[in-house]
Amino acid sequence: MELAFEKNAVDHLQKLVCQVVSQEETAETVVPDSLPDVGRIVGCWGVPVVRSKEWRQNGMGVSGGVSAWVLYVPEEGGAPRQVAVYLPFTAKWEFPPTEQEGQMQVSCRIKSIDARMVNSRKILVRASLTCKGEAYGPGQAVFY
Repeated sequence: MELAFEKNAVDHLQKLVCQVVSQEETAETVVPDSLPDVGRIVGCWGVPVVRSKEWRQNGMGVSGGVSAWVLYVPEEGGAPRQVAVYLPFTAKWEFPPTEQEGQMQVSCRIKSIDARMVNSRKILVRASLTCKGEAYGPGQAVFY
């Protein structure tokens, strides 16, 4: 009597890349004519927005932006005012070439964001962000 092990193949997703990319984006904005001149910047807030993800044969990419808001006090005093700014970004990850498209997951977070006054009508916003990218491609494992 001969004993033989049975082989079973199981399809799964294997990790191709798991990497964090850090970058800094800056943008200048002009205060609209409908708002008063900037006297002092009080604060700056923002949220990252992922607009698109792209799978390529040897990597993946993501594009989006940081929607930021700057709160300032006018030169003449009065109630604080707000100006919105959009800072676009792109991030790319490389991995070994694959024939089939897999799955990807991207998570972007703001490390820091600040604003400073260039002059009374112009504001410079700087955002430092990290994007964690994970890519999974089709794979097969054989079990006995």
